[in-house]
Amino acid sequence: MTELTIEKVTAELAMLFEKTGKNMATIDHYIHQKRKENAHIYNLIQMLIKHFNDTGDEDLANELGLHGFCGCKVSRLSGVIKKMYGNDIHAKIFDGVDYPTEAWTDWTQTERKDFALFIQEKILSVISLDDYKRAMEGVSRTWVSDDGSVGTTKKDVTIRELDTFIKECNESHVNYHGTDNTAMEVFASDEWKIRRDGSKITVVQIPFLKSKYLSQTDEKMKRYYACRCPWVRSSILSGETVASSFCHCSLGYQKQGFETFFGRPLEGRVVKSVVNEGVFQCVFEIDIPNDIMEG
Repeated sequence: MTELTIEKVTAELAMLFEKTGKNMATIDHYIHQKRKENAHIYNLIQMLIKHFNDTGDEDLANELGLHGFCGCKVSRLSGVIKKMYGNDIHAKIFDGVDYPTEAWTDWTQTERKDFALFIQEKILSVISLDDYKRAMEGVSRTWVSDDGSVGTTKKDVTIRELDTFIKECNESHVNYHGTDNTAMEVFASDEWKIRRDGSKITVVQIPFLKSKYLSQTDEKMKRYYACRCPWVRSSILSGETVASSFCHCSLGYQKQGFETFFGRPLEGRVVKSVVNEGVFQCVFEIDIPNDIMEG
């Protein structure tokens, strides 16, 4: 196994940056190269994350951090489909498919994108689109529940309590995402707030790389910097767009807090996704239970 030192790694990367630019495509190429040399990729990625944080390149460090979400998302999808639709359906989709089962993977952005396109098509050849969307929502629920299920102890809440909860969510979003004065001002605006529109809750997802998103004028790159999914970001750059049904994983994540608040599963939908051309915000809509609206 190739021995790595921070001095060797940064020197090699510096040479590559001079040739092809300081970006994730160059870093992914380097990681791929080191994989061929049988280097310890987890250690390499951790070394790079620390280096970029130490040198003030926080965006590159954050993009590298997405490697930590690569393996677990697909392995969780595999588990959710097995629990929801049984061993036979699972076997038709995943038997013989090579996918990462560990949380960290050395797959490049292009490899992740190609796999996302492949697995989406394969799943939809076996189960319906609606079933696929439900499975994707279950992926994000596995962060809080092993089987992706939602607690069903119904809570008696009022619209006023819901509005207060939404206000608290917006305040926490500003505190979390307001990394500088410009970002604080932009993402605290009504355009980015969670809001209740009658019987619907509208959630706008804050971009992944906020500063680059705000300063970017190229439409493709703006969508790329907005996207938080390690499996589809590269598809935006290549034009081989993964369908927005893949984004139901993010919908499930956005629903989690409200499902906990209401104590029951909720219906929702992806209204907009940056995987589609000309769209610069991911927008999700969640239905408020009828008994709450009528109470």
